[in-house]
Amino acid sequence: MKNHLLLAAIVVMLCGCEAPIGEKIQQRWVFTELETPYSEALGKAISQEAYEATKLDMKQLVRGNRLVLADSGRAFGVLMGEYVLGNWKFNSFSNELVTRLQYPKNLKLRWLVKESKGKKLTLQIIPTQLQKVRTGHADSTQLELEDALADKQYWSITAEKEDAEFDAENPDPWSPALNAWRAKPTAPENTKQLEARMRNHLEFMYSFFAFASNPERYWVSQDWFFSAIKPGSNGIGIYSPKRVPAQWQAVFYDSAQAAQGYAILRKVFDADIKVPEADNGVEMNKKLLRMLLTEFDRLYGTGPKKD
Repeated sequence: MKNHLLLAAIVVMLCGCEAPIGEKIQQRWVFTELETPYSEALGKAISQEAYEATKLDMKQLVRGNRLVLADSGRAFGVLMGEYVLGNWKFNSFSNELVTRLQYPKNLKLRWLVKESKGKKLTLQIIPTQLQKVRTGHADSTQLELEDALADKQYWSITAEKEDAEFDAENPDPWSPALNAWRAKPTAPENTKQLEARMRNHLEFMYSFFAFASNPERYWVSQDWFFSAIKPGSNGIGIYSPKRVPAQWQAVFYDSAQAAQGYAILRKVFDADIKVPEADNGVEMNKKLLRMLLTEFDRLYGTGPKKD
């Protein structure tokens, strides 16, 4: 009888020690599955094959999306193919995760945390909210009204914990620090500031390929960033001025500053850099970008300060 009581006490103690959901979700999450009630109904109405095909098509909407919920309260990652940055809070009474985005636009997203088990997290969100990350609306009052009138059909998203370690040689491409180049300045920048912006962008590009070169990590797409730099399967190039993406030019104060930023990068690409040996295109781009960063620091006297 005593053994039974002891076992029961141990079970109670173990159950009571489980971390609250608010702490458990402070992780890096990569979205892996998307379930929608209407896509399921539509697919099954046609055929089982159509249902499976519909699920695959819907999965592409979130494939490669990431949401990092840092213990500092910062939230960042990629949603609907857009880089996002803001803050997050968790309401333990309603099991609601609220992310308030400041980039690419001011937007509040409400997620219901349905389950947090092991390395998996199930989130639900009204699709009109998530779609606004990409399409966007400026009026927050209008957002609230649209959500109130919308059919309350939730998308159910499965996310998996991403165990990734980062250091100087393998930095985090989703970190706010490496995405500072996206922030449009409110005043013209001087030469040093433009050089810092261009180096930040170059380091971001390096960090992306450093991450992608690790085959043990989750799949990552290139559809969430834009650049004057043109990565290819056999090396790295730079677009001609007329073919530079408009999104990239828009991060500068004006077109004149965009031209200055381009010229700073162009000078680096004019260097005589030998193409390194590599097992594949991703690994080659990683090595080339590291060499371009070294050349950038040589030309402009930038880079991390050495003790």
